[in-house]
Amino acid sequence: MDIIFLGDSLTFGYGLSSGNGFIRLISSTMTARIKNLGYNGATSCYLLDILYERVIKSRPHLVHIMMGTNDFLMNYSVDSVMEVLDIMIDDCKSINSSVIIGIPPLIAENLAIEYWDSDVDYTAVNEKLICYRNSIIDYCREKFIPYIDYLTLIREDIPLPLSEKYIDGIHPSDAVQPYMAEAAKRLIKEHLMNGKA
Repeated sequence: MDIIFLGDSLTFGYGLSSGNGFIRLISSTMTARIKNLGYNGATSCYLLDILYERVIKSRPHLVHIMMGTNDFLMNYSVDSVMEVLDIMIDDCKSINSSVIIGIPPLIAENLAIEYWDSDVDYTAVNEKLICYRNSIIDYCREKFIPYIDYLTLIREDIPLPLSEKYIDGIHPSDAVQPYMAEAAKRLIKEHLMNGKA
């Protein structure tokens, strides 16, 4: 079985120690062929542009899509990202690929100001990320598409201080990756047991 993880630097594993990204951790415990198609700085439109050549042509059994953070950092709207996501899901379904949607985490504002870019309005970005989370959940429930709420997982469920959850306020740390891997692996296995991939 082939699984593709498509996304931005959160998927790529920006800033992590070698081999510690959540996708690499999943690969080490599953027999499926797993490909990480995470691109640093990728927006939803960029991922849509490469979807056909790098995903659709491969005809994977399952595609995990997580995106949106870079769009909101660039002040794009939630609606525009949801429109692109809808197109991408339809394209994946057209080749009978199952889809799992990842909801990206919030930004740790003070850490991002210190370690990333002090000129960004991270409060506004987080407001969009929360709105995006709610839109994804409503969409996925309506369309019966599984999703992973990394936002809630990282914000509420991981028993670590905020400073240990992020590298720079935007990218989850090495310590968070096993939790993300376990959440993704659990849903993938449930999906397989239900015969949907």
